[in-house]
Amino acid sequence: MRLTTALLSALFALAAASGCKQDHPECTRYVDLTIKCDDDMKAAPDGEQRQARMLMEGMCEEAYRNDTSAVSGEARQLVSQMYAELRERATCTASANSCAQYDKCTEDDTEN
Repeated sequence: MRLTTALLSALFALAAASGCKQDHPECTRYVDLTIKCDDDMKAAPDGEQRQARMLMEGMCEEAYRNDTSAVSGEARQLVSQMYAELRERATCTASANSCAQYDKCTEDDTEN
């Protein structure tokens, strides 16, 4: 549990540090489709959707920067794995035009 808290704190700090600069349009597409297609996001109030959008866009941008210098130890490995998955999903959804295509890009490998 302690590692998870430390990891989340580091991720929030990294996302906040990224600010609003968007160098990767695939992140915007990924977040747009997440808001549109994910059942939990569709059901969330507008304020929560806006907050989630900001956080997800920041995390996605950080994933493409792939800078793990702010984390160490086991957390660094977890952040690296999460960044790789975010990049893969964002790259895949960049060409998605439907929720079905989004779902294929974001389905969990353990479900296959």
